[in-house]
Amino acid sequence: MRTFIVALTVVSALGYGGSAAAATGPERSEAVFEIPESEVYAECDGFDLMLSDMRIERTSLTWSEESDPVVERRHVSFVGTFTNSVTGKTGTFSGRFERVEDFAGGTVTLSGLFRQVRVDGQPTLVATGVDSTSAAGDVLFLAGHPLGNWEEDLCAYMA
Repeated sequence: MRTFIVALTVVSALGYGGSAAAATGPERSEAVFEIPESEVYAECDGFDLMLSDMRIERTSLTWSEESDPVVERRHVSFVGTFTNSVTGKTGTFSGRFERVEDFAGGTVTLSGLFRQVRVDGQPTLVATGVDSTSAAGDVLFLAGHPLGNWEEDLCAYMA
């Protein structure tokens, strides 16, 4: 189970929802999430991959005049540490992406995706690209190093 500590939240003076937000532009917020203690990120062959991290999310949410969400944009950056639960091997994890949810179109798109893990003495493991899915999770478009392969590659890298 992930425990998030919200260290900072800043929200527009208009509050959430309503036609006032639609009339004046998107709501904006910023939050810092920390997972200070390692938690299981992935179950790999013979070990668990543990992660402790910090993430900063800057969000803008646009509402319709009927008070329905239209588009949510999240700019996310993060830094943390992966640890092999058996060997103790560690890797520095960092990256960023933008997540856009189009409520009317029923799509979620991750773009500007950049993830990297660095372990001393090894080449850097990098994932970049664009992932677009339907609201139900069906893949619509993939480019670059898709996230579907990320966990498998990460387990091999951290073994």
